[in-house]
This record gives sequence, structure tokens and C-alpha cells, in this order.
Amino acid sequence: MPGLSDLVEVIGLEEFGNQMLAFLDRVVGADHCTIYQLSNYDLVEVGSAGIATIPEAYLSSYEVKRRFRQLGTSGSRVDTYRLSSALDCSILPAVQHQGIMVLGSKLGSPYCIRILRTSQRHEATEAQLGRLREAADVLISLAARHQNLFLSKPTSSSALTSLVQIQERILSTKSLSRREGEVCARILYGYSSCGIALDLGIGKESVMTYRKRAYQHLGIGSQRELLLWYLEQVPETLNS
Repeated sequence: MPGLSDLVEVIGLEEFGNQMLAFLDRVVGADHCTIYQLSNYDLVEVGSAGIATIPEAYLSSYEVKRRFRQLGTSGSRVDTYRLSSALDCSILPAVQHQGIMVLGSKLGSPYCIRILRTSQRHEATEAQLGRLREAADVLISLAARHQNLFLSKPTSSSALTSLVQIQERILSTKSLSRREGEVCARILYGYSSCGIALDLGIGKESVMTYRKRAYQHLGIGSQRELLLWYLEQVPETLNS
């Protein structure tokens, strides 16, 4: 689906909320979005983005909590609701903003992506909602992965300060051959292809070949995905 790759590229970064909004606006039309995680019965805001004209009353988390209580354990789902009736706010009875929620559980925690659509927009069509349902499970997975990576940033930073440690951790996973691991370690440490070739005493073409094989073995396609894979391994290798 167009735009998903852009969202993957900013997992763990501050721009994740803005990129999520851009994707949702393309799919279903969105003026504001907030991503929540339910942790120990408390709502944790993972990220948000949107226009500043959304009334503060409509950013209440009451409806999110209510729908979390109704969330089952199987798969993800997309719910729609009217903000005026959901908030029981008598001072704004004529405003008919539309709310949409994508809910699901990943990595042991429930997540919600709340979408707000202002009254200037027509109601989301069934075709738009259908496209959102198709992407729902992936979006919840990306939100969970983003939150886990964002929370692990202090550990992640220290895990990338030593080339020797990076290489040892990669090789300890036994996912790659020694040479593939050596090349990937230097990619993560910031070496260019020429720098890797000089450091390992091999040709630049060999570096490209080892990188290609490593990416194939890991099922990834970019340096960003290599970093995500490596950071997922760090807690395991630190504890082993």
C-alpha cells in the first residue's frame, strides 16, 4: 500500500506521528491522529500529529479507554463513532466530527490509533474504511515496534558505540556467516563500502556481495531495516 514504506523508515524516530498521519490521510482522510498503548491499565501516548484547530474536548481519551475495555484478543479492528455523542458534550451539539479507531494487540500490549476527521470533510466511505481495515494489522504492528524501539533508545545508543561489540553481538546470533557479520557490523558503525573494503582487506565488489547475502538471510532490504534487526537482538545478546 503506498506510503507504508515511508512509515517503516521512521520507526523509532520523532517523525513517526507525522508520517502516520500522512499515511492515514491518504487512506481515509485524517486531520489528527494519536497513537496509544495500554500499559498497566494506563494510557500511554506513543505519538500524535495534526491540525491545531481540533477542540481540546475532542482530544479526550475517554472514548479510547471505553473501546479498549471492549477489545478482544483476536486480530485488529476498525471502529467509527460520532464525537458529539461519544463525548456527551452539550455545549457543542451541532458539531459532527467523525472519529475512527484502529485497535489491536501486538507484542503483549493493546494499541489504538485514533483518527479525527473534522466536520469539513464528508463522512468516510466504506471503500476508504475497507482500505484502512486491510492495513489495520500492519499499522498496529508498526506502532508497537515503534514504541519498543523508541523506549529502548538509551540502550540502543550505547549498543552502537563499539565496533567490536557490534560485531560480537551480530555473530552471536548465528544468523550470518562471519564475513557477512563483519560487513554488517561496519555498515552499522558507519563505514562506507570503500571503508569496509579497506578495513577487511577485500574488494568493494565483495563487500556488496556479502551485504546482499546478509540482507537476504535476514529478510531485509535496507540499512534502516538492518538497524532495526540489530536493535531487536541487543537485549538478548546483552543478557546472554
